[in-house]
Amino acid sequence: MKQSLETWKNIFRNLEEAGEQLEVIWLEGSDEWCLCAGTELFEDGFKTEDEANDRLEYLESIIL
Repeated sequence: MKQSLETWKNIFRNLEEAGEQLEVIWLEGSDEWCLCAGTELFEDGFKTEDEANDRLEYLESIIL
């Protein structure tokens, strides 16, 4: 599930205020990678770690 850019702006602002960062992690038992912070999952469905990292880098480049 992909979030809108407006939603991502809010996510990045909230994470910054909380002193947290987005991470790329492997979801055990799901065969997919995701973007998350702590226990909150924001986007999933990435087939490779590189695909998830590319999405994270893209989001950071246009929002931060």
